[in-house]
Amino acid sequence: MRLAQWYEKIREQFNNDGIKVVFKQPSPSSILPLVHVGPHTDLDVSTKTATLNEVDQQINIWCESTMAPADFEDYVQKVKWSLSKVGRWDNLTTQTMFDDSSGRDLRRALLMITITI
Repeated sequence: MRLAQWYEKIREQFNNDGIKVVFKQPSPSSILPLVHVGPHTDLDVSTKTATLNEVDQQINIWCESTMAPADFEDYVQKVKWSLSKVGRWDNLTTQTMFDDSSGRDLRRALLMITITI
């Protein structure tokens, strides 16, 4: 599988599960909640084997800070469950925080996922 195909599967699965996903940096006025996936390219290849075998992918989940903590945790779980339908991952870590870097008070979950292509 090519990396681009994995991103296409993410888009399709998230859409099927009712999760808004974007692949470009969201604007400060974006309607939340949303998931931001900053894609790599298939050109990010190993200099030794000329193939892309493993990818560390950052996925950001953004929600309004007014969302109840339990609802936010449920939404993060929904995103992880949807990701699990796309395929196996080697490693997944999650960190949650408040973020005001966009000028808005937001809840943010940072997922770091490692996949083998």
